Amino acid sequence: MATKGYIKEVPNNPLETGAYVVAVSASGIATVTPIIVEVTEEPEPPVVAADVPVGNYLKFGAYLSQPIVWRVINKVDAAYLAANPGSGLHEGDLMLLSDKIISIKPFDATGENLITGAGGDADRGLYGSNYWDKSNLKAWLNSSAGAGTVDWLTYLSPTAARVYSSYNPYDAEKGFLADGNFNGVERSKIMPVTHKTILADTDAATAAKTGGTESHTYTSTNASAAVENYVNANYKDTTESVFLLGIKELNDYVYSNGVLGDGVTWTKAYPTGQAVTQSTAGGYTDAGLNTGAYWYYWLRDSYASNSCNVRYVYTDGVVDYYYPYISIFGVRPALFLSPSGMTLDGASGASEGEANTITWE
Repeated sequence: MATKGYIKEVPNNPLETGAYVVAVSASGIATVTPIIVEVTEEPEPPVVAADVPVGNYLKFGAYLSQPIVWRVINKVDAAYLAANPGSGLHEGDLMLLSDKIISIKPFDATGENLITGAGGDADRGLYGSNYWDKSNLKAWLNSSAGAGTVDWLTYLSPTAARVYSSYNPYDAEKGFLADGNFNGVERSKIMPVTHKTILADTDAATAAKTGGTESHTYTSTNASAAVENYVNANYKDTTESVFLLGIKELNDYVYSNGVLGDGVTWTKAYPTGQAVTQSTAGGYTDAGLNTGAYWYYWLRDSYASNSCNVRYVYTDGVVDYYYPYISIFGVRPALFLSPSGMTLDGASGASEGEANTITWE
């Protein structure tokens, strides 16, 4: 019998009636006859997806040649599906948010006023658009195209000439979902979701609007207060595979999610070392942009009062707004992952360093 390893068979409780003989060897190893608990030296059995709790860390895909570490912030259940009809999701799907900021990029390029039929006003021409559904970030996050071939949804690409101070353009970069970052199996496990995105008043006055009866109220404070009149606010149902969090998702699944341990702290985010290096290559450096300091990152919801401000999370966790063409804010993507065919390795999943590695059947 193995003297160490993993429990292979749990005994019946209560134990069967009878004599049990305990023998102790000269080296101090005790054995029991008949065997009560069998221990195997084989590797620990894999964890199946149904056992993955909210709060665990997973490795899935890669960016800048490094595995992306995600955290499970929600698991789709019947209550979620009832509250989000038409989401396209299934019970058990895992909602993942990147543990850290993986890149520094502008939300959208300037110049929309130059596109015939786009409806861009002068502010969008100068500062970029806060309309998530046609934004450069949505296009890039959901593209599997090669370098220089991302479909920018008929809008202008984020060239150096169209972003703040020419910092961090990404018009020539391959799509986030491209080969090398994700393979075909991994892409097939990402579940497209249809969900609510807050609109600017500019877009709420057009056919883009799905519902809502009033402008969303702005509060420069924590995620809980920033939600305010979210239920009645003007919105569009947008569909995507990879997305940025909206303010309600930020509140419900991060800021107010006690399962994470300290959602208030986890609302804030550090950049990866690769994100800092990439930004330096893109022309932007700052003493505060380092792996040991919290940094700004984008949300997808519009600031309703104008056409050219989008929500983001400040370094202290406050939800604020700024111009979309600003090219010094971070990208912290989110997605829904199907657990079908998923098994995990023996890591605990309890921290970034113990993030589970996924294998697929």
